[in-house]
Amino acid sequence: MPSIAVDMKKTTQVRFYQGYAVSRLFWNSFKCHSGILVLPCGAGKTLIGISVIAALKKRSIIFCQSNLAVNQWRNQLLQFTTIKEGSISRFSARHKEEWNSGADVIITSYPMFSSSKLSEDSRAMMEQIKKREWGLLLLDEVHLAPAKTFRKVTNHITSHVKLGLTATMVREDDLIEDLPHLVGPVLHEVDIFTLRMHKFISPVECVELHCAMPDVFMSAYNSSENREQNLLYALNPNKIRVVWSLVKQHQEKKHRIMVFCDNLICLEAYTAIINNKIDGNTPDEKRSKIFKQFRQNPGECILISQVGDQSIDLPEADVVIQVALMHGGRMQEGQRIGRIQRYQEGKATGFFYSLVSEGTREVQYAEKRRTFLEDHGYIINTLKGDSYKRYLDGLEILNEEHNQKEMIVLLRNELDNKEQDKANRNQQPQNKRKREPEPQKEISK
Repeated sequence: MPSIAVDMKKTTQVRFYQGYAVSRLFWNSFKCHSGILVLPCGAGKTLIGISVIAALKKRSIIFCQSNLAVNQWRNQLLQFTTIKEGSISRFSARHKEEWNSGADVIITSYPMFSSSKLSEDSRAMMEQIKKREWGLLLLDEVHLAPAKTFRKVTNHITSHVKLGLTATMVREDDLIEDLPHLVGPVLHEVDIFTLRMHKFISPVECVELHCAMPDVFMSAYNSSENREQNLLYALNPNKIRVVWSLVKQHQEKKHRIMVFCDNLICLEAYTAIINNKIDGNTPDEKRSKIFKQFRQNPGECILISQVGDQSIDLPEADVVIQVALMHGGRMQEGQRIGRIQRYQEGKATGFFYSLVSEGTREVQYAEKRRTFLEDHGYIINTLKGDSYKRYLDGLEILNEEHNQKEMIVLLRNELDNKEQDKANRNQQPQNKRKREPEPQKEISK
């Protein structure tokens, strides 16, 4: 296989642990084997992957989690190496003009390659990629690879070496056990203590704050089914008030804040107090604009769904507030903490708040996540009882019982609308059904 023209720029600085991680792929000085490298968020996994490409100098294909990540990989390849812009091809729907199956480096996403709904041009490009012999198959966020839809990536690409990069070797199913067979063994894992000791990542203050459910919400929760219960503990009025207070408190300190909420109905409801929202339906151009504002303006706040869990480079983030996770979410919580532990000058400490509705099954989820984080070197300050009340500053209107009852009615109506929309789509004839983004209706604020 011919070599490609790529070297690390002389101005690129690779940290000692990054260089050592790269060396773990090689044995007998020049032979290379497949495997997985595990490093905490903020440790520079992308630069490690780029260093491997420069060391191998062979045709490489990179798989990412999103189009945004595809752009980040391309930009950093051009920033840190001597590779020419024309030698890189982004295989995504938004960069069709770049498609070149003969490029030295192709960057694409798991969803793009595993989708069953592709145009003829996309299928033709994909077939050309499959026919090529690759030197390196690089899987970013490799813990995603065992998912059934993403297995097509590892099964259909012919490569001499497979490299997986991840911050966490954990999933909420048992499929993580398949990774050694799909990619290779864990070759090296960097612990968080080493990075803290050398000040390569910032310390993070982690708070798990338990919030009482108002009687009206608790009564509704106890008489509801699972989906409605998820909405009720996520939109606990005391949680909303705590979020409001925390955002104001940290904005006064000019901190940049990310508020995570998994459920799209709840996400829409929280736009009543936070304007900048990003979810799976947000166009890439708008995402990039919001992220640019976030980087440039101290005190900015973003409301974001689980699309922000992976492959987002925001070293400027200071605070993460996690409103609710729909499940155990150990991987997600670890990724979210990683958003604020990336080191930068002038950043002393990051702040992570996980809000939990007391008396709900969310307590069991939180305990599972807390154990995982403590096992990985984090110290969690768990506040229960009336501790949350010190954060209640404003939005007293949510204490009024008639407003709480109205919130519950609105939530139930919205949930019914979602179910009806889903039923209507399922009734469409198969040959006429189109893939459309899920409509998001405005919730009364």
